[in-house]
Amino acid sequence: MTEYYECFHTTDYDCFTFGKIYKCLNPQNLEDIENFIDDKGEKNGWSGNNYKHFRPSTLEAFNIQEGIIFKSKKIKKENLFYLIKFLNKLNIK
Repeated sequence: MTEYYECFHTTDYDCFTFGKIYKCLNPQNLEDIENFIDDKGEKNGWSGNNYKHFRPSTLEAFNIQEGIIFKSKKIKKENLFYLIKFLNKLNIK
């Protein structure tokens, strides 16, 4: 079951960006009504035709897009420990 989909077909008036990866709200049914959150932050989609606009993607690709993971660099364990210490000082959990 795929949770992340890349928009590969859009039109000028759509609220989705070509090549952008979106999280599917109901991964059990790709064709569900308003199954994605569009670029305006609203539930949207092409009910019954989502397969014509979205193709399966991955969590890793979504995280790279969102800047959560950097594609060309692996995070070293030492850097994570530094980050945890830093966040603890700021009392961020």
